Amino acid sequence: MVDMLDTRDVARFVKSRAFFDRYYNYLISKKHIGGLEIDKGERNTPVVPSDLKNNIDKLEFKTSFLANGEYNCNYRIEVIYEARKIDDMVFRINYASQMNLKNQIAYEFMGLEAVCKSGVTPVPYFYDDSKKDFPRDYLVMAFIQGRPMDYKKDLLTAAKCLNMIHKTCIPDDNSLVEPDNPFKAILEESTNMYSKYRSSDLFDPRVDERVQKIFARVQQICDRLDISYDGQNSTDKEGNKSIINTELNSSNFIIGDRTYLIDWEKPIIGEKEQDLGHFLAPTTSFWKTDIIFTRDQVEGFLKYYFEEFYGIEYYEFKLDQFESFRDKVYSYIRMNCLRGVTWCAMAWVEYNKSEKDLLNEFTFNKLKAYLDLDYLDMLVRDFIED
Repeated sequence: MVDMLDTRDVARFVKSRAFFDRYYNYLISKKHIGGLEIDKGERNTPVVPSDLKNNIDKLEFKTSFLANGEYNCNYRIEVIYEARKIDDMVFRINYASQMNLKNQIAYEFMGLEAVCKSGVTPVPYFYDDSKKDFPRDYLVMAFIQGRPMDYKKDLLTAAKCLNMIHKTCIPDDNSLVEPDNPFKAILEESTNMYSKYRSSDLFDPRVDERVQKIFARVQQICDRLDISYDGQNSTDKEGNKSIINTELNSSNFIIGDRTYLIDWEKPIIGEKEQDLGHFLAPTTSFWKTDIIFTRDQVEGFLKYYFEEFYGIEYYEFKLDQFESFRDKVYSYIRMNCLRGVTWCAMAWVEYNKSEKDLLNEFTFNKLKAYLDLDYLDMLVRDFIED
């Protein structure tokens, strides 16, 4: 395990001249959206970047721990000038890449730049992967104030948020990953993740019996849909592409003045149905909660999303296209059941063997629940064989 950094390390660095210079250069660039703002109720005096540079002794970066994931750690940086908060941002440290990328933090920054025009994602400030002044790759982005999403209250606002993201134009110069066949890509990814579990001394044949049933159904889906990605037979091949998040856990949504999607570790170019299938899959909603959506909830969500995306009149006169959209989402739900379970199997090995730099107690306990035989039986019965 590598040496981990803590709040003191980050606090020390953000007080350095090297960090200030990066922050200042960002502020004076045209990329700064909205400018610096004084807290409500304070003296409404505009602050410009030159004020900070000329009065750096009056500037304070207040650092506090925010949250850690499996592959990163996040800190909140509040920028205080003359005792007034003028900016609020997240300092995100990268420790590994789920996508096996050598340039993970640069890729994440590129994804944020691509989707921030949606208005429902954090604005990226800058990143540094040189390790010249700080021992880890890091990214700085806007902090978004709000509460965690509640599936019971915020389901349709999440649909609206995803609509805004999926409608965002894809930049011509992007370098985001774009699988030729997303179903096969998920199957291959799942196979690779599960191989780590199958070859470990933690392998349980009872778990494997159930997981193989999920693999078999997913293979059927891939075979059935293969024609859609082999040639020109798919009407969605070009027109249905969006920037998608691929990790729509409830904790990645923040409810503030609107609903935001804040974690962009694994963005790709793909089909919007893939994101929806991940969001609605029981392996997703169960991660941070014990909620599994009913069929009625899924149907209501899909109808609302479709109406928002195409317009209610379009839904009324294009029921055949809605059925096609709906069927593809359900296929992705099954695909994401496989992806979720195989990721848990791989992570279970990593956590038990201490191969991860970041060990999260909640994650460790949740992994046990996902590999529980009763949970796997429920997946197979209600979502795979249904």
